[in-house]
Amino acid sequence: MILFILISILLISLFIFLQIIIYRSLVKKAIKKYIEPQLNEKGYAFIEYKWPGFLSSGDFNDLEVTLVTNKYGNSSNDCYADIYYQAERNTKKVTAKIESTFLSIKKVSYSSEL
Repeated sequence: MILFILISILLISLFIFLQIIIYRSLVKKAIKKYIEPQLNEKGYAFIEYKWPGFLSSGDFNDLEVTLVTNKYGNSSNDCYADIYYQAERNTKKVTAKIESTFLSIKKVSYSSEL
């Protein structure tokens, strides 16, 4: 019985660790491919990103579950990141919603205009 509990704790810890790695890689990929180019196009400079919190959608007011299955059976996952950027000597924040299927990014949208 104790062995079962230890294996369960280990598997849950491994699952959480993998989720953190996937989140970080998705956000870094979104920043590199989508967010930084759009900020540079407008003359802004990317500073950093922060995780908005567990089960939080940041400045989006989404109360829905973020794991969705479409009609073809592919699962879609939304993750959020608070993006801080420099705009005319002011530091501003916007929440980015990253829609992804496993490790590929489908769309990046923002809580407000950049």
